[in-house]
Amino acid sequence: MTLNNIKTITNNLDDFIDVPNGIDRLRTAMLSLAASGKLVPQDPKEESAEKFYNKIKIDRKNSEDGATGRKRKIHNFLPLTPEEIP
Repeated sequence: MTLNNIKTITNNLDDFIDVPNGIDRLRTAMLSLAASGKLVPQDPKEESAEKFYNKIKIDRKNSEDGATGRKRKIHNFLPLTPEEIP
């Protein structure tokens, strides 16, 4: 979707309300624009999503937890005695 399409949508919001399922269609269009990064210009200081995703994959691979990158707590519990076992 181009900037002209976005301007068309914003100029005709009332028409979207009147069309059957117009709000749902507008919501879908806006989510699509947001997901594709077309609502705001790309910041030249930011890296591409592909590079960012690859960094995340490497961080997860190198982390102890594998998912969050946080270290797991290791609890040193005493072994159960025979009386404690049900």
